[in-house]
Amino acid sequence: MPVNPQSITGWPLPLDIDAPSVNLRACPVKPSNEFPRQWSSWEAEHIIGAEEKKRSSPIAYEHSPHRKRREDKLFSLPHVDRTILNRGPLFSKKSAAKYNMPQVGLVSEAGMETRIARYANNPVLPNFIYSFLTEPSDPKFLAFRQHPEQFPATPFTAQGGIVLMPNTRYIEKYPEVFPEPMDLSTRTRHSGGYALVGYWVPPDLFENRQAFQEVFKYRVNTGVGVDARESVGEYEKRTGRTFLVNPVDVQKEHVELLKMFKEMSMRSIEKVYGYQPGKDTAQIYLHSPIYGDSTAGLHIHVRVNQRLPGGEADAGSITLDKMIDVLEGKKFGSGNIKSELFGLMPKTHSGLMVSFNSASNKKQFEGIPVVYVPNPWKQP
Repeated sequence: MPVNPQSITGWPLPLDIDAPSVNLRACPVKPSNEFPRQWSSWEAEHIIGAEEKKRSSPIAYEHSPHRKRREDKLFSLPHVDRTILNRGPLFSKKSAAKYNMPQVGLVSEAGMETRIARYANNPVLPNFIYSFLTEPSDPKFLAFRQHPEQFPATPFTAQGGIVLMPNTRYIEKYPEVFPEPMDLSTRTRHSGGYALVGYWVPPDLFENRQAFQEVFKYRVNTGVGVDARESVGEYEKRTGRTFLVNPVDVQKEHVELLKMFKEMSMRSIEKVYGYQPGKDTAQIYLHSPIYGDSTAGLHIHVRVNQRLPGGEADAGSITLDKMIDVLEGKKFGSGNIKSELFGLMPKTHSGLMVSFNSASNKKQFEGIPVVYVPNPWKQP
């Protein structure tokens, strides 16, 4: 199957089911960051499948500085390198760096369940989103008032709403908005593109706030809201609703909201940022089930003219279209999507799930068994 660097469909990483099984629990993995040489590629053998090996072939290295290596070594490289393809959009170096860590964690489904349960102790929403909706002098809110076209929002429904905004972590010179946005797609088409992010805002929390009413054009003050910041668990107890921390919390009732967000996002990048179908590429996706720190919240990435680095594409994301397809599938039924997402996540043959977050934020996984192994996506 050929590689299409301009699109990602769900979890694109096939498992090599013909490879001999490895029981990771029985492997004498060292607890430190140092591994003997013979450990350098076993996880590439059992996590990265045959198709990925083809992608790391000498053909892919034609215009790479790594070409000087002996060709018979290229097939055994313990990483997936998509940064050197001589076609398609570029990747974000900052994004790639997040997946270039020395190790990844391997976690059982029970361990993932334990980590998910801990989200009940999180404050609702990330700090910067909470401040955006509650503090009149917040820089992001002031930027919204000056450039509302860069902060479009879905209609607000009983399932909440989603507001789209520039992803400021990927803006080097401008803190909150893009200058001259209409030319942005053309200007960045061959120089790394740009990133937006949509954050879900729950119902029964901010309706009495001025910022909320302006962002969502919600003109009726219902008085529903709280002044003190709650935890996720407190919010769920007060409202009887599920707080969407990450994709595993999404339910079938959120399908229409997700569809509205996709339609709004495509309309926004075309009308605000000059996106041209056929010339530009757009990827809309969510992170894998375990992502984020102590203030995580459901968010959806929109990347224009950017390619995802291997680790994020293979083990760290699921497209919005795939989420919608699963939720609408006849076999899915009702309820949340957690079991389906666990089934889609790339695993070792012993059933452990690949987790970048358990390696980058080990404190979050204290008390949860994690096997740390060399990162097969790490660049040389």
